[in-house]
Amino acid sequence: MPRSWLGIEGLMDDPTATIIAAAIGGVATIVAAYVSYIKGRGPQLSKPSSKDRGYISGRWVAQWTVTRPSERQPEYTKESVEIEVDGGGRVSGTGTNNEAGKYILTGQVWEHVITLQFKAQDDCDGRVGMVLLEKDVMNRRMSGEWIQYSSKKHTVGGTTVWERPSN
Repeated sequence: MPRSWLGIEGLMDDPTATIIAAAIGGVATIVAAYVSYIKGRGPQLSKPSSKDRGYISGRWVAQWTVTRPSERQPEYTKESVEIEVDGGGRVSGTGTNNEAGKYILTGQVWEHVITLQFKAQDDCDGRVGMVLLEKDVMNRRMSGEWIQYSSKKHTVGGTTVWERPSN
């Protein structure tokens, strides 16, 4: 019997497709675990307080560190990100990357966690990804993990730290 995945012959014979599927599955598992944890803590988590919305909304300086795949040397980049949070805890915003240009962000605020999706607007490489941020108790920074996929079949990821601008 020939191997097939969702009826497409030979798709999973490609090592790159296998790696991409594993990376997407890993991120989905992490996000599902956080969402399950958060949902189990009560309904108040789906509607952040006005204090939370005020804390998260505004301008941030995001530092992205590339640590995956592990054979790469760590790389760092800083970007300016502007986000807004509505009354239901939905996040929207934009960021600017020197290499890929402008990207859009959408997501959700939970009690201690912000989940975001991003997509490059001006990038012909089709970069898309996810970010999972945890708020700091001092309300001046957020930190977490990210993963990104491009149409060149590259999956990269790492850590990120978001801080308020010092000006």
